[in-house]
Amino acid sequence: VFVVVDSFETPEGTENTPFIVTAEALEANAPVLTAVTGAFDNNSYTIGFRAEGTDADSDVTGLGFTLITPAGEQGPFEVAFADLGEITFDGEMFNGVVGGAGDESFAGATAARVYVIDALGLTSDEVEVTLEAPAYLNEGDACSLTDGFNVCGENTICEAGEDDLNGACVLARPPVVTAATAVF
Repeated sequence: VFVVVDSFETPEGTENTPFIVTAEALEANAPVLTAVTGAFDNNSYTIGFRAEGTDADSDVTGLGFTLITPAGEQGPFEVAFADLGEITFDGEMFNGVVGGAGDESFAGATAARVYVIDALGLTSDEVEVTLEAPAYLNEGDACSLTDGFNVCGENTICEAGEDDLNGACVLARPPVVTAATAVF
């Protein structure tokens, strides 16, 4: 362990006064993932994961996954719970959920290898999970852009405010062309 101090000033204004640093070695513990469920909608590429496990340091911050698709493996992708989900701790136990939408590279995904990440970058072992179909919501139902387990059904989309992740399922509307210019 090295402690490097360039210079410092005490409240009395003297610089470079001798000082003592006490350092204590702490043991960092990787999280343990005990259960994972996953959902994937092949129409909207919406995906979601629920993860639970233990972490002696209670500092799990994100979830990582590699998708298994007909075109091969896609990823790994890492998502912070604070950005696209939530996580709760009960002592050393944690429960987290993340969700969002991918792109065409997610097409046909049937399974994923999932792990969690803590604040020090330590990761759990990967757990392979089969991706199930999400529950489909009807027009007018409340929806969330980060809920991969409940997605708007056929011909509807989740419309949310500009700075909001929650909205309602509305009919998908095709674009309307109001003006066009053609050059030959």
